[in-house]
Amino acid sequence: MLNFIFIPFRLASIVIAISTYIVLGSFVFCFCFPFKFKRRHLVTHLNVLCSRIILKLLHFKIKHVGPSPHKGSLIIGNHLSYLDILIYLSRFETLFVTSVDMKWRFFLGQLTVLGGCLFVERRNPRNLPNELKNLKDFFDNGFTVCVFPEGTSSDGLSVLPFKKSLFQIALETKAPVQPIALKYTKINGKPFSKKNNDLVCWYGEMNFFTHFIKLLTLRSIEAELNVLPLIDSKSFTDRKALADHTHRIVLKHYKEKQDQNLEDT
Repeated sequence: MLNFIFIPFRLASIVIAISTYIVLGSFVFCFCFPFKFKRRHLVTHLNVLCSRIILKLLHFKIKHVGPSPHKGSLIIGNHLSYLDILIYLSRFETLFVTSVDMKWRFFLGQLTVLGGCLFVERRNPRNLPNELKNLKDFFDNGFTVCVFPEGTSSDGLSVLPFKKSLFQIALETKAPVQPIALKYTKINGKPFSKKNNDLVCWYGEMNFFTHFIKLLTLRSIEAELNVLPLIDSKSFTDRKALADHTHRIVLKHYKEKQDQNLEDT
């Protein structure tokens, strides 16, 4: 662990980085508001830069295995922590799909708007056709769109079952599915395991502030981002089948990496 005296300096640096992002993001939002595609293209570049700076301040080392996600694809990834979003944004120019409720949350809502998130209202089926058309427009303009179909974050010891509803996006828009397996591999030089997973994974009823302060004490974190073979969504007519197939692929790869990690200890 780092000496606690360094925590205020790391925290101040991260606050400055986020504040700068908010200023620049607000500028892009205001002056490019009528041009939703151009605005989000600029935002994705800003997201990459800011995420890389914050991860560097947190002493992250990320290994990217595989090609870049296919343009116009729906990225499906496992979810372990709020850190996942920074990792994805630092490597891929992607947009996240989130619930419309998030848009109205204090501070986080403002960040999701500035970050170019796409909002959906899954509780009202009547809105689905318009929302799917909006998403298809982004796919057609070369954007990759990312969702976490587990619906929540996990403890990192496995991959939770995928919720089926979000896979309707791929079926309706004909966008290919790009599965990705994210694995935290080392914390302070020690292999990721049940003994230290809570230092990076954020799930259940964990308090965000307490977790983040502990995170600031870590000397190093290593993660591996595995881009898996593309799935042709047009080969599926049922979202359950597509969801189950994608989950098997991500889970299999995740377990293989986990077993390999244990063998190396």
